[in-house]
Amino acid sequence: GRRSRRLAGEAAAEKKRLGNATPSSEQTMRATIDIDVRPGAKIKERGDDIVAEGQFRLRKKRLSPTLLQGNLQTTGGTYTFLGRTFDVTSGSATFEEQIPPDPEIQVSASRNVGDVTVGIELTGQWSDRHSRLTSVPAMDENQILSYLVFDKPIGEIGDRDDQRLNAVAAQLASNLALSEITKAISDQLPIDEISID
Repeated sequence: GRRSRRLAGEAAAEKKRLGNATPSSEQTMRATIDIDVRPGAKIKERGDDIVAEGQFRLRKKRLSPTLLQGNLQTTGGTYTFLGRTFDVTSGSATFEEQIPPDPEIQVSASRNVGDVTVGIELTGQWSDRHSRLTSVPAMDENQILSYLVFDKPIGEIGDRDDQRLNAVAAQLASNLALSEITKAISDQLPIDEISID
């Protein structure tokens, strides 16, 4: 009756979209998969040890790409940058069913050097992320870099160290070094539980 005509119409529409090609099982699959990253899950990579938790949903409709929605949050851990260990104070990656996935990133990490706290913040979409250096008390970027690289103020470093500082500043400006922070979080999602409806 009416249902069989509707199904036949759907099949005809699918065939028109695909031409004469037969759809693969992956193309015609429909599924919703919930992923629970339980509190205390660890992401380890190249000396980094980040504690995280979150929830994700993978949604796949017939003849459509797989969509990812959810959030991963850090709840602690450490990150290694320029040979120094930083405490991860906060971090998140939020996915909003974009194709391709392009999560919004927010990561903060800091370390104490005597009475000074220096840190790194990374924000924005994964495809267009922005970084900035932070400190308490507030200092300019070169002073912060001096503490990051040499554990001392810029006035106490020599000429050779100054050249190294300039090289680090150039690398930082291109975001090559800072992108490793989010890579440690986004490349691995420790999955403890999967439920399928």
